[in-house]
Amino acid sequence: MEEVKFYYEASPLAEMALDEEGNNVKAYMEIKIELGKQPSEAEYEILKNTVKKMLTYQIGVKVKHLTSISKEEYDANHIEV
Repeated sequence: MEEVKFYYEASPLAEMALDEEGNNVKAYMEIKIELGKQPSEAEYEILKNTVKKMLTYQIGVKVKHLTSISKEEYDANHIEV
């Protein structure tokens, strides 16, 4: 099995994270799934959009409030809590 990761940024309008003053801020997510094989680039793009739609349904946010980002952008912005 191959672990495949996807990275997303939720806008402050998604109301998923707060700063110290209680203001809505961006939230960052890393999603891991297990696949039988590593996907091609084209397959990865399809999966990335499918996972995004599933994720928005599960967490109750609008698709427009969730953006796919790179691992580098995720690493530079997320904070472990």
